Amino acid sequence: MIKIIPILIMSLIVSACQSTNVNINEGLDGIFRDIATYNVDLGSSALVLASGDYLDSYEEKGGVEKYRVFVFKDKRSYINKVMSGYCESHDGVIHKYDSRRIGRDNINKHVCELKENRDIAIFSYYFDYEDLVKKDWPSWVLTFFKPVGNNQLSQSVFPSFSNRKEAGKEHELWMKEREQKRKERLEEKKRRKEEKLKKLKVRSLDTREKVLTKGTKICFVSIEDKVVGYTEDATEEKIKVMINSEYIWDWPDNWYACDRY
Repeated sequence: MIKIIPILIMSLIVSACQSTNVNINEGLDGIFRDIATYNVDLGSSALVLASGDYLDSYEEKGGVEKYRVFVFKDKRSYINKVMSGYCESHDGVIHKYDSRRIGRDNINKHVCELKENRDIAIFSYYFDYEDLVKKDWPSWVLTFFKPVGNNQLSQSVFPSFSNRKEAGKEHELWMKEREQKRKERLEEKKRRKEEKLKKLKVRSLDTREKVLTKGTKICFVSIEDKVVGYTEDATEEKIKVMINSEYIWDWPDNWYACDRY
């Protein structure tokens, strides 16, 4: 019984307290408190939470409030669930930014947009492991942004629906241009290879007499395979080629004299 009482007291303190140092509305504070206190071990983390000091920092800049909340461990699934419910309660819909489209810095970034007008952001958030302001150690932190009045979120960090749509068109155009350039490079590479192969075939004709002569150093007519051998014998149709002490019979059209190879 003695061990249970402190735990009960701790639980009551955590559930009753409100984040200190910031005049925050109860609804939002309740969201932060639920996230911060969800699935934490009693100890240093619980002591911080019990003091109501689960808000690491707060600032208002450019008409946007920014909250950083102690989370202590990776709770992204629970955070996304809570934020989704909070967004729905405000007639909004969650959009998760595509890090492949916008960049590595947008991993885990979400925005809640009004269903009737997706260009109006209700709030946004991301979740990451960061250094703390109030403590000398890093922790998992929920960073939450809430526009004040008619202000907008930073478009460089949280692009709006229209800007994303426009960026999507630009990205699609860029992808098409990149694919076109890739095809052009492949075509040019193919053209150069065909040109080199054509020259080797001409060289085979120009050096045919040498190719038929025993002891001539000859090379295979190919761009990919560099095969070198020596003429050992010749008939009216084929030549006998020695390659690494092994012999094959082949058409002379497939070889050219390459003394300088």
